[in-house]
Amino acid sequence: MSEDTIFKAPPVVAVVGATGHTAHFVINELLRRKMSPVAIARNSETLAKARFSGDVIRRHARHSRGCAHPIPLGSLQRLDLNAR
Repeated sequence: MSEDTIFKAPPVVAVVGATGHTAHFVINELLRRKMSPVAIARNSETLAKARFSGDVIRRHARHSRGCAHPIPLGSLQRLDLNAR
């Protein structure tokens, strides 16, 4: 990959807590600015139902033990943004 390719790619921005009220505004603004938002949330059902104004990558944040209950963000050990 050349340097020109890297600089032409749109910035990717992770939005944690993406199902919240303010996050919807943030994601829509990122889309308006031609950036690539990654919506991250603990509740996979709410994340799947979220209505964003464009194409948004969605990722479910899970605790390393596999639980999907509300957890402190500092306890997330690994978040694979490339997983499908």
